[in-house]
Amino acid sequence: MATHFDYGFVSADSHVTEPPDCYRRFIDPAYRDRAPFIRHDEKRGDLYVIPGQDNMTVPMGLVAAAGEESSQMTFNGRDFEDWHRSGWDPTYRLNDQARDGVAAELLFATVGMQLCGHEDLDYRRACMTAYNRWLQEYCSHAPDRLFGAGQVAVKNAADAVKRVTQELGGKSANILLKDVDLQEAVAHGVQKCFGNSGQSCTAPSRMFVHQSQHAEALEIAKRVAAGLDLGDPANPDTTMGPVANEGQYDKIQALIQKGIDEGADLVCGGTGKPGGLGTGYYVKPTVFGGVRNDMTIAREEIFGPVLAILPYETEEEAIALANDTEYGLSGCVYSSDRKHAVAVASQLRTGQVHINGANADFTAPFGGYKRSGNGREWGVEGFEEFLETKALMGAYS
Repeated sequence: MATHFDYGFVSADSHVTEPPDCYRRFIDPAYRDRAPFIRHDEKRGDLYVIPGQDNMTVPMGLVAAAGEESSQMTFNGRDFEDWHRSGWDPTYRLNDQARDGVAAELLFATVGMQLCGHEDLDYRRACMTAYNRWLQEYCSHAPDRLFGAGQVAVKNAADAVKRVTQELGGKSANILLKDVDLQEAVAHGVQKCFGNSGQSCTAPSRMFVHQSQHAEALEIAKRVAAGLDLGDPANPDTTMGPVANEGQYDKIQALIQKGIDEGADLVCGGTGKPGGLGTGYYVKPTVFGGVRNDMTIAREEIFGPVLAILPYETEEEAIALANDTEYGLSGCVYSSDRKHAVAVASQLRTGQVHINGANADFTAPFGGYKRSGNGREWGVEGFEEFLETKALMGAYS
């Protein structure tokens, strides 16, 4: 039985003796001169669904990559309500911060979900960054409430065959190998976890330390947490402000209590507001020790200043525990031997890994494995998400 490959037919036997034409272009320079010309067309438009808890880095990055004047942005509905109550102008546009003509339409996230699959709207891709479970928390009246926002977006887009690129959060692991400078690595890990009051999708909220260093790591983490200055974010001396809103505060409080109830060791912090900060949704910087990977605080994205420290006995166990999660957005590895850290990082099932505290790099692709989403932002790969690929046969380069 013949199989069609590129130019003409080749028999099954020819697979063994010589490569078919469709593969020859990669190994024969003469053939490459006759290969189809590949170009990329800009998509007609894109829809963005963006969480209000994040800063403007995500939307500005998406707008810069898209370069699409007709793009629409849909923001988290809960934050829309907060902004509306505070007098925020719902007709606000991003013209001063981004390209002219890019409108930030403040719509409820449920509307955004419906727009993802709207047959009459002329865009072929929906891009979303959100909590995967946000929709079921906010829209308890919705028939889709058993599904996360990301799942609903994909389901709604499927009928219209629209692409959906999603960044849906994470539960990032931070592996401290036994040869590490423990003081430096723990201190940096705590600061990274508590940055932006823990409201970061890449927050390294699961710290793995060797069993023999567990007690010392807890003491270091406790001292670092105690050294944070909580207060008004407008005060330059403040190192940690409140969380976004009451709903997020309540969720964090419930998960902290869950950690206590499930038997994790509360090292510092806990439920309730910090002393002297009764106004505002402030959360105590909280560290748990002796955490097991099956505990709720090690499984769910808390999106607040809560760090779980988990002991491990072998390097292989640390890698296995780090990968034992439904998420795969980011991660960290610390070691006194950079090559050793890279070898471990290469085994993590996650879209990015920061070696020895390396900062984010906007030239590198950003996106997740597993339930952390599909597609990539930033870097060359981020631009390619906004392009359609076209092959021109006969237009030899």
